[in-house]
Amino acid sequence: MLRGFALYGDESTSALSSLQDVAAAWAREGARLWVDVEEPTAEVLAGLGDLFGLDAEAREDCLEGAQRPRIDEFEEYMFMVLYGALGTEPFHEFLPRKLSVFFCDRFLITVHREAHRSIEAQLKRCGKHTQSTLRQGLDHLLHNIMETMVGNYGLVAEEYAKRLDALEERSLKDDGDASMLEELIALRRELLDLRRMASSQRDLLLPIAEGEMDYVSEDLDVHFSHVRDHLTTTLEIIDTHREILHGIRENYHLTLSNKLNEIMKVLTIFSSFFLPLTFIAGIYGMNMPLWPAPEGRGTFWLVLLFMGACGAAMLVYFRRKKWF
Repeated sequence: MLRGFALYGDESTSALSSLQDVAAAWAREGARLWVDVEEPTAEVLAGLGDLFGLDAEAREDCLEGAQRPRIDEFEEYMFMVLYGALGTEPFHEFLPRKLSVFFCDRFLITVHREAHRSIEAQLKRCGKHTQSTLRQGLDHLLHNIMETMVGNYGLVAEEYAKRLDALEERSLKDDGDASMLEELIALRRELLDLRRMASSQRDLLLPIAEGEMDYVSEDLDVHFSHVRDHLTTTLEIIDTHREILHGIRENYHLTLSNKLNEIMKVLTIFSSFFLPLTFIAGIYGMNMPLWPAPEGRGTFWLVLLFMGACGAAMLVYFRRKKWF
């Protein structure tokens, strides 16, 4: 699906929905274009490549692969690989969504296989205010897209905070949920992936924030620095989440250990209680003369009374020791 907008030298604008629209707009003098391609095909990218002179290898990267965030500089434009933190559906887990960008002062081409909240938000805004949005410059539009993407990283971090709160409550319960360990391992992996992706994006923004990239105006350096600072804050939040996750794992193992100790204590008390009783019963089960004589009329009740006294004495002793 191809969508886009164009601003011309006479301040008029138009919406773009096909390669023919893009070609016609690009042929007009002084045109500035934003073209967004969702679920790209080789034919569409080839058409854009012929029209704007896009590198074939960069176009191939748009179609497949999961490259790390990066910036490649070409003679007349630059190519960027970015990753959004989530799409348009409600958040369930961290699913990085690739965004490829071809950018110069006259065109901005965004290519992505899945929906991006950052792209959808700017498409809606540009559809309502095409002239004012594109008049600011395509570098401002790129900044707005990246700022929204970084904001979504913060939203993902907040969602993980909610999940960690729920897991922390479960880790303190005595029932020792066995599925919790698997959830903790999966969550640890997701947080690690999120941190790696956010860190790579922050490194990518450094040359832009320091004004080293062509086609980005100097007045935007500070704005890109703020975006980079937001990523730094997100990384700090993620690190805090990882520390909390480590604490939850310790709580979980401590709860299991306490539960095992309680079980062992109960079993030990039962074993200690029945050991002398079993010993007495075993002695009287031997075929030999004893006192009181096993054949006596009251021997059974006397032995039973003695065993009960031994049991009561042990219970009193255990109680005084506060073993139960």
